[in-house]
Amino acid sequence: MGGVREWLGGDEPDQRIRELEMIRGRLNAAMRLLDEALLRPDANRVYWFSQVSRAENLLQRAAPINVGSLLRERVYAERRSTVFTSATLAVGGTFDYFSSRVGLGAEIEELILPSPFDFYHQALVCLPTDIPLPEDERFDAAVEELIAAVARRVGGRTLALFTSHRQLRDVHAGLKQRMDLDEVLILGQGIDGQRRQLLKTFEEAQRPLLLGTSSFWEGIDIPGERLSCVIVVRLPFPVPTDPIHAARAEQVRDPFSQLALPQAALRLKQGFGRLIRRSTDRGAVAILDNRILGRDYGKAFLEVLPPASRYVGPAVEIAGRIGAWLEGV
Repeated sequence: MGGVREWLGGDEPDQRIRELEMIRGRLNAAMRLLDEALLRPDANRVYWFSQVSRAENLLQRAAPINVGSLLRERVYAERRSTVFTSATLAVGGTFDYFSSRVGLGAEIEELILPSPFDFYHQALVCLPTDIPLPEDERFDAAVEELIAAVARRVGGRTLALFTSHRQLRDVHAGLKQRMDLDEVLILGQGIDGQRRQLLKTFEEAQRPLLLGTSSFWEGIDIPGERLSCVIVVRLPFPVPTDPIHAARAEQVRDPFSQLALPQAALRLKQGFGRLIRRSTDRGAVAILDNRILGRDYGKAFLEVLPPASRYVGPAVEIAGRIGAWLEGV
């Protein structure tokens, strides 16, 4: 870099030199990644190119396939003990899935504590029986209608969780055109702002309805009446063609039961967890994906949910049931 300083003049690392050093660092990282991906691939990494749209640049990406080996080498080996704690680590009453993913062996100590919340009296789970399956072309219209009915009935205060950006945009556009939601502030992730900005607006608005994707399924803490209803549009299965999921699926005997199902069950548990944040909260969750009732694996999702009150019935009844629940009727 001395040559660069001489070229620019002076010995002090001014702003122009810092910018050049940053650019050089990025170029070196890009060259190393290309060299590794194309000439010396790591057996524990998956490499792929991605492009969000035709207007965007082509991106080279890489990710570890088995993070457990990396954690053992760089975290566990350097510490006498490591503690993992969360409300969403167990599936089906065991830590097997989590332990296998993060490289823990049989020598671990485990403890599952009961929740401090009275879910039966604090939370209502609604499962509409007559919404078309997600692959049905009528599904988006049914989703839009139910979200609108709930937001209208409870005065916003609703978070709708999507697994598809395309579907979020389509439903958002439909909701924006509805005359019956004039008093509801409709917010769409990637349309009306990004995560932090949208959360701030949601917390400050009187009647907000927020449509979010992956990053809103976890790590959001909005206690009290400001968030009273969570709508799960689809069961959060990973996309089969996602490069990381596809690479991990090649290494197991049954990718669906060993990877996709427990991962989606944990994700649903995390989505539900946005609702009840303290012992005085009261709220409702509506799951619009009929596969939770009609498929054999639906039981795995029902079992991962807390022991809340439950309503199973026609979609047209959902908004009224949620409104009455929140009013304590």
